[in-house]
Amino acid sequence: MAAYIHIIILQLYMCNLISLSGQTADCDIADKNRILCNIESLTNGNLTINTDVETTKTLEVVCKSKEIAKIFPSAIFIHLQNLEHLIIKNCSFFQIGQSAVKGLKNLTLLVIQGNSNKNRTHINENLFESTPKLNYIRMTMKIDQMPRRLLCSLHHLTILTLRGNFQYLDAIGCGENNTCCSELNGLHLQKNKVKKIEGKDLELPYLQMLNLNFNGITEIKLGAFDNLRNLTTLFMNNNKLVEINGNLLENIWILEILDLSVNKLIYLPDKIFSHLKSIGKIFLNHNHLFFNQSSKDTFKGLHSLCGDPKGVHWNISMYHNK
Repeated sequence: MAAYIHIIILQLYMCNLISLSGQTADCDIADKNRILCNIESLTNGNLTINTDVETTKTLEVVCKSKEIAKIFPSAIFIHLQNLEHLIIKNCSFFQIGQSAVKGLKNLTLLVIQGNSNKNRTHINENLFESTPKLNYIRMTMKIDQMPRRLLCSLHHLTILTLRGNFQYLDAIGCGENNTCCSELNGLHLQKNKVKKIEGKDLELPYLQMLNLNFNGITEIKLGAFDNLRNLTTLFMNNNKLVEINGNLLENIWILEILDLSVNKLIYLPDKIFSHLKSIGKIFLNHNHLFFNQSSKDTFKGLHSLCGDPKGVHWNISMYHNK
């Protein structure tokens, strides 16, 4: 029995998994950390790999075809009970059912990276019932409708990345106001279609990183960030913000990085940054900011920026009027 961890890379030549014949090729050990498999086809049954499944910790599946699959096979990895990392790339599924990751009780990381296919995927709400140890999920694909409580059984989930077609922050699978994902410390929702952030969308007391880049956000309600007391990094670049409330940031005192670049901001409320005693970087470039005499207190008291001449990032679209 090999004493080292196996990393398996599966090359899937077709993504229409339901119709495949079931022939698999043997896997070869490339070096002490990698096993390379050239898989011709899969079935609904167990994935047969000529290696010690007890030491297989990481499995990477790559679909070469962009054809959409009718359904993700049920329990196809069930014999890999010690698997910790499952990565599925360039695959497009019409449906991911309840038993897709059945038996993977030790899984801690799941990445499903869809291809550019325009079809949307339906996900069963009970998908993660058999994977209680998951702490990292990254899904980049178009999802038909995120089940309301999809992630509520994952009490150790700390990093979540969703990229596709999400329009509402309270519809990312974490229950009402996202309260059942309260252990999250990283939430990455860039490149979605969020337009508005409501006052109670983000009940995430341990969140440290929030990425909302490239969404087209036009409005952020007052109180939207009030329950993000541990937030240190907030990215909101490449949106459509014209203005922000002067009290929007008053309860995220330990914020260190704020990125509001590439928006449509015209002015900043006086003392909007006055509560940010730990701020080290503020990105405001590529806006249309207009400053006059009443704007003199905008950055007053931000001593954490004083030692860094590049702490505030401007650009030529900032205007000054005496």
